[in-house]
Amino acid sequence: MFKTALRALALTLAATGAAHAADGSTLNYSLTPVLIGDFNLDSGGKASGTWMTADFAYTKALDAQRQVGLSFGAGRQNWSFDHPTAWGGKTPFETLHRFNLALNYTYMSQSGWMYNFDTGVSYAGESEAKTSDSLSYGATAFAAKMLQPGLLLGVGVSAWTGLDDASVFPFVVVNWQINENWHLGNPLASGPAGPAGLELSYKVNPKFELGVGGTWRSFEHRLAQKNAVAAGGRVEQNSVPVFVRAGYQFSREFALDLHVGAAMAGEIIIDNAQGQEISKEKHDAMPFAAISVSGRF
Repeated sequence: MFKTALRALALTLAATGAAHAADGSTLNYSLTPVLIGDFNLDSGGKASGTWMTADFAYTKALDAQRQVGLSFGAGRQNWSFDHPTAWGGKTPFETLHRFNLALNYTYMSQSGWMYNFDTGVSYAGESEAKTSDSLSYGATAFAAKMLQPGLLLGVGVSAWTGLDDASVFPFVVVNWQINENWHLGNPLASGPAGPAGLELSYKVNPKFELGVGGTWRSFEHRLAQKNAVAAGGRVEQNSVPVFVRAGYQFSREFALDLHVGAAMAGEIIIDNAQGQEISKEKHDAMPFAAISVSGRF
């Protein structure tokens, strides 16, 4: 659930650099369709897919140092498998859904420290999966210091119940405006890479930006009771996406970002309903392309 918690982190960092509306509020949004090209499974067969994600985050400045927020995210993954040998030719899963709801609190001290706490609930399951078995709960906290103008560094920890076992994951917060053109930081929340990683970007002009980066992605979903491979079980998808990005900021309210890359070191782990691993299938680099629409009001 690491990627779910860090979504609020990226949106918070974006909001701190934005001008608030007259009432001290900001609404961030992002919509991202993703195309997954054909990739080979190690045991034989191929897979491909399409994703769609949508994220919204509302923040309200209580004063010059404190803000609160509410974020909502939704995602859908549609998968297609061609003769997957690892599962006896059966389709391990087809349509996976995700919904996230989180509350956020941020405090920025006069000495340059930023403290953030986020807590939420997530639903992640295959179509017709049992709702009560598809819920997880967790929290994220981080502390970051503005070491100098344009350089924010920090560390944090994310803890979630998970669909079977609890998990704790440390992470690093980076927001470094190296100079007028170069920036190093966590990737955008919008896009297929997500914020858990690093991206180096170059501003060609005030509106056009190029970037390259890498990150870590882990998804887990509850499988449906009628699933042909592991009824009521769990699927976990892990990979290391590397990407290039081209972004254009038309206005404060509207920006486009094109991501092209490949998810490396991919694996699909399936557990049965008792939490016992029944298969671990590695796969070749998974090519992807995405267009993200985002902005704030």
